[in-house]
Amino acid sequence: MSEIINNQSKEHANNSPKDLALEEDMARARDHFDLRRNERIMGQRIQEIVERDLNARLLTVEKLEEEVAAGNPGVQKRFVSFNGANIPVYDLIGIPFCILSTTVDHQSQNSLGRRGTETYRKVLADPSIWAERRDEAEKSSGFGTKESNARGDTISASFRNSEQSTEGYVPGNLLYGFEYVWGDSIIDAYDCDAATDNMLGKNETNLTDPDTMKKLEESLGVNCYDEILLRRYTDNGAPRKPDYIIAEDGNITNFALTHAQFFHIPIINIEKSVYEKIIEQKSEEILNSISINNNYGDICQKIAEFSSIPKNRDAYRPLTAIGRSQDCINPKGKTPLEDKCFEVSKIELIKRIEYIEAALKEAISRLNAATNKGEAIPSASIFPDFKKFAILIKDVLNQTQSTEHGDEKSSPTGLPGECNRITISFELKDTNTIVNTAIYDGERMLEQGSALEDGAIKEDDIKKADSSYYDALEPLAKRYIQAFRENQKLWSTRPKAH
Repeated sequence: MSEIINNQSKEHANNSPKDLALEEDMARARDHFDLRRNERIMGQRIQEIVERDLNARLLTVEKLEEEVAAGNPGVQKRFVSFNGANIPVYDLIGIPFCILSTTVDHQSQNSLGRRGTETYRKVLADPSIWAERRDEAEKSSGFGTKESNARGDTISASFRNSEQSTEGYVPGNLLYGFEYVWGDSIIDAYDCDAATDNMLGKNETNLTDPDTMKKLEESLGVNCYDEILLRRYTDNGAPRKPDYIIAEDGNITNFALTHAQFFHIPIINIEKSVYEKIIEQKSEEILNSISINNNYGDICQKIAEFSSIPKNRDAYRPLTAIGRSQDCINPKGKTPLEDKCFEVSKIELIKRIEYIEAALKEAISRLNAATNKGEAIPSASIFPDFKKFAILIKDVLNQTQSTEHGDEKSSPTGLPGECNRITISFELKDTNTIVNTAIYDGERMLEQGSALEDGAIKEDDIKKADSSYYDALEPLAKRYIQAFRENQKLWSTRPKAH
C-alpha cells in the first residue's frame, strides 16, 4: 500500500506546471458550477414558495360560485346576452379580493408607432391572437422586436388587494385576470413599473425573497402600480390564457364581452365606490382605536396598518419635536381625516417619549450593574429593542453639546429665542425606519426679551411653550450618558486576549 501511495506522490510531483495549472482551473470550474447549481436550486425553491403564496391569495371563479351559493351579499351573479351567448358576470360589491391582472391595451397611453401599439389594437379586435401558440407567434414579423407590431414571451401583470386599494394597475379597455399562476412561471416581481423587456420568458427566475408577496402588499400604492413578470408560454408552447375579464363600475365594453365569449370565461365587475367606502371606514376605525391608553408598540402597529393603505400615506405624518409653540401646529388640517391624524400623531409622540424614558431607565440600570461587576457591555446590548440609538444634549447658552462619546463645542449660534434641546434618534429592531425626536426646553428661551423685541418670537409663543417633557428627560439623559461613559472605560482595562 505504501508503495502505491509513494508512486502517486511521485506522479503528482512529476506533474508539469502546465498540468498543475489545468487541475487548478478545473477545480475552480467545478466550484463555480456547484455554486451556480446551488443558486439555481435555491431560486427555484423560492419561486415555488412565492407562487404558492400568490395562488393562495388570488380570487377564483370557484370561490365566487361558493359565495354566491352561500348568499354572500358582497357578490352577485347575473348574465349579459351577447351574440347569442349568455356571459356570466359577477358583481363584486363588498367581498374582499386579491387580483392579478394585465391590461391588454396598456400601450394605449403611448403614441402611435411605439412598441406594441399596433399589436394591442389587433388583439382587442381578435382574441385568437392572444391564444396563439409560441411557434405560431414566432412566425409574426414583430416577435422579439420593439416595434409597433412587437410581440414577446412575457406577460407584465399587476397585483392588487381590495382591502388596501382599488388602484395599482394600468387602466384600459380590456383587463385579463388570472386566478392562479403555473409552476415556474414568475420570472420576477417589482414594487413599481420595472419597464421589463418582452423577451425574458426563457430566463431563470430572479426571485430571491420568499416573502415577496408580503412585501409587495406592503408597498402597494407607493408607486402607481407593481409588476409581476410571468412567462407567456409553457415549455411546450401553450399560451397563458385569462381566467376572467375584469370590468369596473358596470362599464362592460364590447371588447370585454367579445373576449369573454371567445375564451368561455366570466366577467368580474368591481364596484370601486363600494370598496373605496370600505377602505375609508377601515381607516377611521384604525384611528379611532388609538388612544393614550395604548402602549407604544400597539400604537406603532396600528399606525403602520393605517399607513399601509395607499390613500392614507400622505395623511399621516409623525411629529418630531415638542416644547415650542410651532411644534403644536397642524401641518395639514385640510380634511377631517388629516385632523384626526394630527391628534393621533400627538398621542404617538407622547407615548414615544414615555417609551424612550423607560428605555433609558433600563439602560442606566443595566450599565450600572455591569460597571459594578467590572463588565463592559457591547453597545449593541445596551438597548435590546433597538438596532440603533443615539442621544445628544445641546446647551445653547454655553454652546456645548454632549453625546455618549464626549462633549464638544457646538456651532456658535445662541440667537435670542433659542432654547436647549435633547435630540434622540433610534431604529427599532424588525423595522427599517429611523425615528427622530427633539425635546425642547421651550419655556426657558435665550434672551427672551430681545427675541420679543426683534420679532423672533411672539407672546403666544411664550404662552404655548412647554418645558415639562425636557425637565423630565434631561436628568435621565445625563445619567445615561454618564453611565455609558463609565462602562465603556472598562474596555480599555480589559486584559488582552493572547
